[in-house]
Amino acid sequence: MSAEKTSDCPAQNEAVENTSVTGRIFSNDPAVHEGSKYVSMVDYKAAGPKQLTLFIGDVIRQVVQEDDEWLRGTLKRNGQMGNFPARIAEKLSI
Repeated sequence: MSAEKTSDCPAQNEAVENTSVTGRIFSNDPAVHEGSKYVSMVDYKAAGPKQLTLFIGDVIRQVVQEDDEWLRGTLKRNGQMGNFPARIAEKLSI
């Protein structure tokens, strides 16, 4: 989608470029965008049905930023999509 003016504040207008079908706005930071890959640095047990259970070394693909603390992506080993805490994974430079 192309950028739309959503505010009279120029800084806010620059930050709003990509909007999903649900209307959720994602980061325009090139470090966190669709297609990013992350690796889990610890084991993590999902606390709910929308979260991923991760093991050390799991690769998560197509990662997008949900908010400051959570990312969403697809687990490579089984194709499951879900959320996981940003603090437990590192971005792969591939």
